[in-house]
Amino acid sequence: MQITAEIKAQRASVEAVRKSFVGPLNESVKRINAFFKPADTMYANAEAYLKDKILGFRRAQDAERERLMLEAQRHAVAGQTRMTEQSISRIEATVLPEIKNLSTRVDWVGEVFDAHQIPREFMIPDVGKLLAVTRATRGDPRIPGWRAYSKDTAIVRQQ
Repeated sequence: MQITAEIKAQRASVEAVRKSFVGPLNESVKRINAFFKPADTMYANAEAYLKDKILGFRRAQDAERERLMLEAQRHAVAGQTRMTEQSISRIEATVLPEIKNLSTRVDWVGEVFDAHQIPREFMIPDVGKLLAVTRATRGDPRIPGWRAYSKDTAIVRQQ
């Protein structure tokens, strides 16, 4: 097994030389990133703040447009032509102009509020926990749906 120890030693030697080259570069990159971090954080916060305000304004305009459309519908059903026309002109005022390079989208998100009610097909096994139990028992813990087996690994240490 002398050959595997020699290969491991040569590999470690090459890695040490590689690190001597990239170590100073990595340190420089860390210092540069740290220098720019405050400005980046400030701009990211400003962007998030403005996007939130834009979305809030759009939501308010959408809600007002919906309210005005219902109002126009009520006036139309009641035969109030003048009131219907006024409502329509107010609806048109809530339509936002197109802004170059700005778009919005609707994303759906969710959260688990009662894990016991979620159907089984949406459950994901905790493989990390299953492996921990397997290692702790040093064998197959006989958990239904889980099969544990041994795997041999050769380890070579430098002298």
